[in-house]
Amino acid sequence: MALSLNNANVILSTLVSVSGYPFSLIGWFRVPDVTSSTLLMGIASVSTGARCDVYFAGDGTKEAIAKTKIGSSFGAASTTLPMTPGKWHHLAAVFSSDSERKIYIDGGNFGVNNDNFPISAMSFFYFGNLYGSVLVDVAEVSVIQAAVSAEQAAAFANGSPVLASPYSRNTVTYHDCIRQTNHPGLGPKFIVVGSPAATDHPRVLHTVGGHSIAMPSRFRGPWHAEQTLIRSLPAAQGQLSISGVSSNDSILSGEVTI
Repeated sequence: MALSLNNANVILSTLVSVSGYPFSLIGWFRVPDVTSSTLLMGIASVSTGARCDVYFAGDGTKEAIAKTKIGSSFGAASTTLPMTPGKWHHLAAVFSSDSERKIYIDGGNFGVNNDNFPISAMSFFYFGNLYGSVLVDVAEVSVIQAAVSAEQAAAFANGSPVLASPYSRNTVTYHDCIRQTNHPGLGPKFIVVGSPAATDHPRVLHTVGGHSIAMPSRFRGPWHAEQTLIRSLPAAQGQLSISGVSSNDSILSGEVTI
């Protein structure tokens, strides 16, 4: 599952503690075919109004944008490839310092901006289109108090889970968006505005070697299996096995967590 979010159905918290640079905003997003600039996620200072946001440009370029804004001035980095409306994309916005922000799409094709924008601590984190009515689909969002490397951005896009990455200890908050909000509960409890609707999850299988395979399922740690036939095995044989080929009468709805 993933969540469809806009200004009437949004998830946010004013208690996400980011001390300043460096930090990274990570997540999976699917956008509709719109011409307006559409907010995907961001973090801001309640006291100063400074903001670091991730946008879908939607203006013909359809790029993903990482923007730091203080007052009416801003610096923005744009991906070198566009987002395709209706398709899931992994975005990693890396705010390394006062004078460097990058954004990766699907593990590469990054853009960089070097305008100088010093910020102080931030705590207001939101995901979804907080400032507009256009619904965007969101899954597996996180805030990491570190500058994620190019290699790790590619690994995340290939399905490697944030919580099993070298940056897990730097993860301030993480939401899988697979079922209820505030799951698995890493970081402060978030406020839910409205009634976010569930939608299908990005379909990626992370395998040994870091390759992505299109499947009717998604597996990551902590392990979930959705819409497939599974069975448990004794510890000596492993903890989870995928058995047989799913058919209409063998699909298990929802998820299995072990």
